[in-house]
Amino acid sequence: MLTPDNEESDHMEPEPDSDQQLLSHGSPVAESPGHTGSDHVDSVSNKNAEANPQKRSDGNKVNNCRTSKTGKTVKKTLKCDMCGKGFPCQSRLNIHMRVHTREKPYSCETCGKHFGQRVHLAEHERAHRGEKPFSCKTCGKCFGRNTLLTRHEKVHTGERPYSCKTCGKRFKLRTHLTVHESVHSDERPYSCETCGKCFRLRLCLTQHQGIHTDERLYSCITCGKCFRKNAHLTYHERIHTGERPYSCKTCGKCFGQRSTLTVHERVHSGERPYSCTICGKCFGRRSTLTVHERVHSGERPYSHTHSSTVHTGERPYSCKTCRKCFKRRSNLIDHESSHR
Repeated sequence: MLTPDNEESDHMEPEPDSDQQLLSHGSPVAESPGHTGSDHVDSVSNKNAEANPQKRSDGNKVNNCRTSKTGKTVKKTLKCDMCGKGFPCQSRLNIHMRVHTREKPYSCETCGKHFGQRVHLAEHERAHRGEKPFSCKTCGKCFGRNTLLTRHEKVHTGERPYSCKTCGKRFKLRTHLTVHESVHSDERPYSCETCGKCFRLRLCLTQHQGIHTDERLYSCITCGKCFRKNAHLTYHERIHTGERPYSCKTCGKCFGQRSTLTVHERVHSGERPYSCTICGKCFGRRSTLTVHERVHSGERPYSHTHSSTVHTGERPYSCKTCRKCFKRRSNLIDHESSHR
C-alpha cells in the first residue's frame, strides 16, 4: 500500500527529512572515518566559503539555522535553487541536488541497481547478504535498516505524530501521511513510460514499474520464494514463523499484517468506507465493493475457473501440512490457519 505498512519501497532513496540525516547518509564528511561531529561540519562550510567563493553561485544565501544533536547551532548558508531547501555546506547541497537530477553514481555489484547515496547502496547490499544488524530492544526483532527499526518501535509506543490537515487522521510515519493525503486529491502526476498508467505518488509508480521488470531481490530463506519488496518478504516470513504482531484491542484477535487488522476492526466499529457510485451501498472492504460492482456491470471474470472446478470436481490447491485439497485458493488459506 498500497499497504502503507510498507509500506514504502525499501530502496526508494527519498530525500532525508533532516540535514543531520543527509550528513550521516552519504556525504563525504560522514563516510570519512577520521571526521566526525558538527565541528567538522562548520569547518568544512567555512573552508568552502573562503577557498571556493565561486561555489556560492550554486545556491543562494539564506538566513536559516538549526540546532544539531550536539547542541551547537548549524547555519544553513546555501539554498537549493530548485526547491529552496537550505544546507550548511556545499557538499551536502551537492548530495541533495541528486534528488532533482536523479543522478545515481553508486551501483550494486550483485544486481546492477543504482543509488544516489553510498549509504543507500550499503543498505541495499545487506538485502543480498541477509544481514539484519538493527534489533528492537522491546521484542528483539531484527532489521536491515535503522529506519525500519525506528518505524517498528512505534508499534510498541503507539506514537502517531503526523496528522492530516484535511481530515485529522494521524499516522506514525510521514510517508504514510503523504500516501494518505493523496486520497484527498484526484491529481495523478506520475505516469509509467511502459504502459501509461498514472499514479498519485512517485513511490507508487516505482513499485508499479517492478511489474514490467519482474525484479525480485528479496528471497525467503525458508522456502526460496522471491519478492519485489522487502516488506512483502517480511509478510511472507510470518507464514513460516506464525508471528502475528498486530492484535485487536476489542477482541484480542491477532493478525500478521496491520492492513488485515484495520479491516477486522471495522467489524467492531461498523465503518464502511467504500461506497458504490451507482447505488450508494457501502462496504468495509474494497474487494467486496469490487465484487458488488460486477452486479451492475455484468462482468464475469472467473467464468472459466468456475466451469473447470465446479463441474469437473478439480481441487488444484492442496495443504502442504495435511495434503487436503480445495477448489479455491481462499479456502486453502482459511484451512491453513487451523494448523498455526
